[in-house]
Amino acid sequence: MYKGYKISKRLERYISYAETKYQKLNVYYNADLWEILESYDLINEQPDCMKWYVYDKIKGEGEHEDAYKVTKSVNGCTYVRELFEK
Repeated sequence: MYKGYKISKRLERYISYAETKYQKLNVYYNADLWEILESYDLINEQPDCMKWYVYDKIKGEGEHEDAYKVTKSVNGCTYVRELFEK
């Protein structure tokens, strides 16, 4: 069965970097989260559903929740799968 795209430890670290940068810039400026995410090559190379997941996770809003599904595996890994419209 297709689980989706795995969120690796390295990607989690980059998400943490982007979240910290966004929080710091958002204090003084109206920071654009998409620009911050595009500055990280690892995040920018991910499929769209992963980018939407990262955006929603950092922003704290469920703006794109209907476009992806997050599942946890038995081994503790997190997978993000794109939901297709029927």
